[in-house]
Amino acid sequence: MWSAALGALGRSSGPAFGYSLGERIGTHEDSIWTLHHGTKKDDRSDCSIFAYDSNKFGRDRLVLAQNAAKKLRTMRHPGVIKFLDSVEADGVVYIATERVQPLSWDTKRHVLDTESMRWGVYSVTSTMKFINEDANCVHGNVRLSSIFTTESGEWRVGGFEVLTAVTEGESGMIYTYGGLAPSASRYAPPEVGNSGWSGIHTSPKATDAWGLATLIYESFNGPFNTTSDLQKQGKIPSDMFAHYKRLLLRNPKTRLSISNFLDQGRRERGFLKSPLISVTENLSNLTLLNETERNAFLGNLEESVDQLPEPFMRLRLLPELIKSFEFGGGGEKVYKLIVKIASKLDEEQQEAILAPAVIRLFQSADPNIRLALLDSLEGVVGILPNSAVSSKIFPNLSAGFTDANPIVREATLKAILPITPKLSDRILNNDLLKHLARTHVDPQPGIRTNTTVVLGHIASHLSGSTRKKVLTAAFSKSLKDPFVHARHAGLRALEVTVEYFDREDLAGRLLSGMCPLLVDGEKIVREEAARVIDVFLKRIKELTKDMPETLIDPNAPQHISELPKHPPPPGSFPSTANFATTLLSSNSDAGMAGALAGWAVKSIASKVIESTGPLSAPAAAPPLRVPSAPAASTVTMSTFKPMDLKASKLSGRSASKVPPRPSIPVSSNTFGASNLDEDVDAWEPFEDEPKPKTAPPTSRTTSTRLAVADADDTGDQWGDDGWGEEEEDDAWE
Repeated sequence: MWSAALGALGRSSGPAFGYSLGERIGTHEDSIWTLHHGTKKDDRSDCSIFAYDSNKFGRDRLVLAQNAAKKLRTMRHPGVIKFLDSVEADGVVYIATERVQPLSWDTKRHVLDTESMRWGVYSVTSTMKFINEDANCVHGNVRLSSIFTTESGEWRVGGFEVLTAVTEGESGMIYTYGGLAPSASRYAPPEVGNSGWSGIHTSPKATDAWGLATLIYESFNGPFNTTSDLQKQGKIPSDMFAHYKRLLLRNPKTRLSISNFLDQGRRERGFLKSPLISVTENLSNLTLLNETERNAFLGNLEESVDQLPEPFMRLRLLPELIKSFEFGGGGEKVYKLIVKIASKLDEEQQEAILAPAVIRLFQSADPNIRLALLDSLEGVVGILPNSAVSSKIFPNLSAGFTDANPIVREATLKAILPITPKLSDRILNNDLLKHLARTHVDPQPGIRTNTTVVLGHIASHLSGSTRKKVLTAAFSKSLKDPFVHARHAGLRALEVTVEYFDREDLAGRLLSGMCPLLVDGEKIVREEAARVIDVFLKRIKELTKDMPETLIDPNAPQHISELPKHPPPPGSFPSTANFATTLLSSNSDAGMAGALAGWAVKSIASKVIESTGPLSAPAAAPPLRVPSAPAASTVTMSTFKPMDLKASKLSGRSASKVPPRPSIPVSSNTFGASNLDEDVDAWEPFEDEPKPKTAPPTSRTTSTRLAVADADDTGDQWGDDGWGEEEEDDAWE
């Protein structure tokens, strides 16, 4: 029937109705309306449609439907059902409103607690005060069937069938048609029973006070049968009941007005004072509150948030708080409340309400908003789509790495951890690492320390090649940082990422950087270094357990007797590899000692002879020879003495010709007093790293693979590994 009626409306020459009629949700009790779900044709948004059919409710009541549509169109107030559109044709009236349902549905199911109903009474009373005082009208139909609830759980006033302006006098709707409303006599005040609806003209607004009393009774106790039932308290709160009874006074002139009822309820510790009421009262004006009022409101909200109905938080509170935060109202405190409230919703609801707001807010240039977003990102990142994090969140977030405020830089750095699993590989292995290379040389030691911590946490998300390239250089640099906690963080990061390094890096590059920290000036660093080195040694042992026992050539000489009979010619050295092989393959300690002593003496002697010219041998000196294996004695630490370099000095001319010495100690008894003191400086380069002996000078200094520059060297941020070289796009590939 209703579809046919809408079809007729569409074919008529009257105004088009831009809403589609949906399923009927039931005949509205004590009403002339049938309530339907509906949708707006343009955007498919939800709505409700009140439908009146004169064939069902009678032609005489059509005037009530027409008055309701007319008055609802012009009566604008947050507590009144929001009017969208209306249309009338062939005795059928449709009114489209916001999505609502009858309050009676909730009261029958007893789903409302006392505080929720107290909040609803406050909302209706405030709206009725507006209608009576500001609009100067008489509603005339205040009852349970005229009240509806929105999706957010808020109560709305409807039922404008007989709403009359006081200025209309006795020709108004309520005086003429008041008796046509369903169950009019049941809800009529005592003065109507004596002389009909015209009897209310002396105190017309008192009619609404009586109607409010019936609404309060039925909300808390259910339907009443007779007027005497209204005098019973039932479940009406005690602090409200005394004032409620004054709404039922038989004399309309002494009956408590709705305005006075509201004022008494809003007094200190009044019956209309509650956290929920305070929240709703200030929510719409949050952006207009001064700082003191806003802080008081937010404190009250934080205390009462657990008492708020879930629909109200989801559909009313969260959107208002987000709007306030977006326009600079409340700052970090508001945003923390937003996250707290959103955590009470299911994931689907969070994605629908909170996620779009967070993505939009990250585009804000307000530093307070950005800082609040960064600090609370961990609590909302789970509802953000991966694509949105990479394409919309990170580009805006990364601007914080270069912010002049160190607080923003540090907050940006910390915010990387929760979003790392949602970032694309390109961002993780390229863009992000470039930013981290910059923060690792930040002037603020805390930021440098946290960069090391972040690298340790995100290591598992990096590609294998990037991990090997970056982590070694980054953590090695941290070990050199002058800030104690940065060095400590570097050790901890090495421990948690030990599985990502191969045995060559563990033994050859990283251990050498950690060993100096065993004598660090800070105890926490020394103890951590000792512990982490133990971890590394265990890891190295695991990685080397499958290595062969030796790499020595089985065809190499196996005995001292197989060595060459004559020492190398003056000025030359044996191959280091061959020499080591020979020593290691000797079958006895005596043979090895003899080989070592003989080679060292002959080699060094030949160099001295070459540099100083012919020397006259002592008359009785026996020829120098390598003792045979059976006659040699074992060399021990007690018999092997290093040469005394301070015994005597060579002349400047001769000393300049002495080539670099091999790093093998020799006995002082070989040459007696030696003039080598002026060559001490030749050892200095070996303290840190060896220099090439024959490489010609070049314009560029050759650097080692391990980049462990001083912490204050901000020119080359991470050495030769490419870490921190922003100008090279392929540095991370």
